[in-house]
Amino acid sequence: MGGGTLYEYSRLYGICYYYRINGEKFFTDTPKPESKPKRISKAQARAEQIRAYKREHPKMSNRAIARILEIDEKTVRIALKH
Repeated sequence: MGGGTLYEYSRLYGICYYYRINGEKFFTDTPKPESKPKRISKAQARAEQIRAYKREHPKMSNRAIARILEIDEKTVRIALKH
């Protein structure tokens, strides 16, 4: 065995007495991993595109938006409904 220092184990705290007293040596401030960017589905991306187009052209009909974006009119209605 090595010639290191032996520290008394504390059953009450479940860790070595040395580290209970010197917590900063035992618990390090590790940075939290950066969260991954939120992924959105193709349908959500399409709905956002439709809403953005409608905001830019508020007087345009759903049928016209569907023709310009080359999608079904029902898709436009659903996207604008939510």
